[in-house]
Amino acid sequence: MSYIGRTPTNAALTASDLADGIVTTAKIDADAVTDAKIADDVVGTEHLTANEVDTAALGADAVTGAQLADNAVNSEHYTDGSIDTAHLADGQVTTAKLATAVFTAATDIGAAIVDADLFLMDDGAGGTIRKTTAARLKTYAGVSGDVTTIDSLFKTDIKIGEDDQTKIDFGITNQIQFFQNNAERARISDDGDVFFHKTSGNIDAVGCDFRTNGFVNFTRDSDVVFLVNRLGSDGDIVDFEADGNKEGTISVSGNTIAYNTFTGTHWSRLSDNSKPTILRGTVMESLDAMVNWYQLRFTHNGKAKRITHVLLDSQSVGDEITYNHNGTDVTATIIKEGDVKHVQTKISTTDEAKNVYGVFLDWDNSDGDAGYNDMMIAAVGTYVVRVKSGQTVAKGNLLQSNGDGTAKVLAGSTSITADVLSTVFAKVLSNTKIETYADGSFIVPCAFTNC
Repeated sequence: MSYIGRTPTNAALTASDLADGIVTTAKIDADAVTDAKIADDVVGTEHLTANEVDTAALGADAVTGAQLADNAVNSEHYTDGSIDTAHLADGQVTTAKLATAVFTAATDIGAAIVDADLFLMDDGAGGTIRKTTAARLKTYAGVSGDVTTIDSLFKTDIKIGEDDQTKIDFGITNQIQFFQNNAERARISDDGDVFFHKTSGNIDAVGCDFRTNGFVNFTRDSDVVFLVNRLGSDGDIVDFEADGNKEGTISVSGNTIAYNTFTGTHWSRLSDNSKPTILRGTVMESLDAMVNWYQLRFTHNGKAKRITHVLLDSQSVGDEITYNHNGTDVTATIIKEGDVKHVQTKISTTDEAKNVYGVFLDWDNSDGDAGYNDMMIAAVGTYVVRVKSGQTVAKGNLLQSNGDGTAKVLAGSTSITADVLSTVFAKVLSNTKIETYADGSFIVPCAFTNC
């Protein structure tokens, strides 16, 4: 039999047996060519034109991970949105697979992110990072009350190098607290007072505080409360000044501490709590009556308070009374201060008195003792003594009370007995008259003998 073309054999028909374009898809029945009729690897990617095979031409699950070479599919092969969280197995995306600063303004964490957004580690949700909200900040910070915006709850204005300064400015008026290991170490109150290891100005609480009015308080459970140490040389350790003028010092010389420009005083009070005019250096006698001080103890806005209180005849220690503190009524308890050594006084009226307490220095003008007319009596060290008119004094003279608030010179011929010695309270240091009063009495520098 004759044949057109090649004589048939049992060999397979190859592409070389067919002229180009002889076999088209129109000449192939549907499903005529199946996977079973195609040898393995007979069709490579070079046999496919661009976009010839799309997802519509592939059966469901026709291409699996096992049929893809490693790294065969890269991010450029994905269309936007083709991979969402439903296509990621649990644990597939870790922090190691995230680029630095992966969270940007375009990243969605529950809601759109803006530059002002903050993020918190939500330990209660397994260490997840959560976008802040006012409610979450209130929960984390323990804030109570109505906070409608994050900005109203937390606002920080950090300025560096402004006007040649380095400044951190918290743009808020409420208190600022500093914590270490979940324990508060310091705070700045809404009034600007600074507290270390305490939360209020309670002087009974351990810690220290610095008030905006200049008051400083140090409180410790035991041992030394305040330590001052000068290294390298002798000299002043503490300066005492008034209106910018040095009035006295505490200094060290070798192993000796000196209290310089020293006048030792005692608090005292007249028996009727009056405040008449008393000339400086006036001789004062002690009385057989103690000076007592009382206070009201109460709590206001969480802070323990103590204020001076003048005890009324109808009141006793331990009584609870209603007290108006800065416009607010509080319940206060009357307490007595524990002083056991200060006695009442009077201007000396006894000639050669044995109970001279010292001489008048000044009224106690401190703000904390409103209601009490306390005075300071100079009795130790050096000070001026008011001498009666007409007396002639010389350094070394011993002084006694003249019985009218002034002093007189002990007669040189006086025999020194115990009774006489008990009347001597000062020795003249100089006959320099510091001041002369209208009645002719004058004051001169003296040293107290403490007899």
